[in-house]
Amino acid sequence: MSMPKSLLLPHRRQVHPTTDQVGLVFCSPLMKQIQQKALGIAEMDVPVLIQGEKGVGKATIARVIHQASRQGKPFVRVNCQNMSTEVRVRELVGCQNGTRNDTSFSRPGKVQFANGGTLYVEEICEFPFRAQATLIQVLKDRKFFCPDSDKEMDVDIRLIASTRHRLKKARESGALHEDWYDQLSAVDIEIPPLRQRTEEISLLCAYFLESLGRRYNKTVNPIPDKLIKSFEIREWNVENVKELEDAVKHYILGQ
Repeated sequence: MSMPKSLLLPHRRQVHPTTDQVGLVFCSPLMKQIQQKALGIAEMDVPVLIQGEKGVGKATIARVIHQASRQGKPFVRVNCQNMSTEVRVRELVGCQNGTRNDTSFSRPGKVQFANGGTLYVEEICEFPFRAQATLIQVLKDRKFFCPDSDKEMDVDIRLIASTRHRLKKARESGALHEDWYDQLSAVDIEIPPLRQRTEEISLLCAYFLESLGRRYNKTVNPIPDKLIKSFEIREWNVENVKELEDAVKHYILGQ
């Protein structure tokens, strides 16, 4: 899909941008290779690992794979950081015997919601062993004990996991279950940080200017060349593309 002309910054060297329905915006050969690899992986029904620093766009690549393989089916994100082990397990598989207003109830988990589609697990290396083991068993058995029916149900989910850590080091340190290492180390995608693809910064700025302008219902002026150039020499080593988006948001709201 071609990017609308309104997303291109004036008075700068024009690039040949690409965007798609999940918001993957790029122009560099490196990201083109990653897009093609993601589309190739989508054809294989295997677990996928996406690696990269915080904010580089791991969830966006996960959606690219999902749209190419299970479009129209559920895409369920699991991010259970800062939760106890028990809560993380409940988030995955649900629970019986919960209480709400003194009434018992069953709550389905993310696995059940994702059935037929994709389960995207963020920061898999930060999951406790019990939660990792639970999910591994579900994937191996392709069955799931459904808390709201007291019966097993067949499970058909595509697993995509992401991490900002090195998989081998996570296994050696004991943060990653051995079975997870075997499952995820075969098919992986590594997304480079923004500082390694600075040719995309002006393009991303234009994209965020357009999308955030619509969100905040504001007519905004183009970002000055001087500001763009300052963005291009900045390290962006905290949250990468997300950090750039926040900078554009600050520019918009400051007008």
